[in-house]
Amino acid sequence: MDLRHNLNEKIRYQSLTKEYLPSALECMKNSFYKYENVCNAVGLPHHPEAISELEELTLRTANDGLSVIAIDTKENIVCGVSFNKVQVKNNEAEGTYFENFAKNCKYSSSRGVVQYMKDADSICDLFEYCNVDCILEIMFLATLPEYTSKGIATKLCELSIDLVKKLKQEINVKQSMDGQEIPLEPIPKIAAALFTSNISQRVGRKLNFQIAATDSYDKYFYKGVAFSNVIGPTTPYFTLEFKVIE
Repeated sequence: MDLRHNLNEKIRYQSLTKEYLPSALECMKNSFYKYENVCNAVGLPHHPEAISELEELTLRTANDGLSVIAIDTKENIVCGVSFNKVQVKNNEAEGTYFENFAKNCKYSSSRGVVQYMKDADSICDLFEYCNVDCILEIMFLATLPEYTSKGIATKLCELSIDLVKKLKQEINVKQSMDGQEIPLEPIPKIAAALFTSNISQRVGRKLNFQIAATDSYDKYFYKGVAFSNVIGPTTPYFTLEFKVIE
């Protein structure tokens, strides 16, 4: 689904499709895994072999059909991506999957990322806090370094929300990665994200996300070293945020 062009026609925004999935994964390798705060805190850039394990999680997220991408129309590459996961309340199979995923990771860096996601999500139960049964989690938000400061991350989040609005109008915009139609339901009631940098937190402010909880990186450790020692003072904490989708 083609969502929007920017004014100069150089960037096209659309739903993630099977055609662009390899390019979206490459975008993650060249941005998120290298530069995202938690990835750096657990040493992921120094252990590229761990990335393949995280890609399994990314692919599972893509299968929900609500991820969005930014495409450089001249180069025909994905320059930004938001991998969005549909989370359902009391989905025991999903919860067990993520717990087992962390346990079964062969590499400590990939295990550290997944364990952080699980621990950070647990500081506030958004299902209870917002009284909803379905959430769209903006799980992985990435922009290639050479495309930063162009508002791409903000627009990807905005368009992720727009997709859910279409679902609420009973327009099934979910994009299948395997050719099999994805059911319209479940339909998320809120969008949520762990914003782990001051940059992504500014995205939350621009789009009027509400902050459900914050937590200091001083409380999170990898091999005995506090995340804050690696991330530095620019971003002393992460935020768990949400936006009600009308």
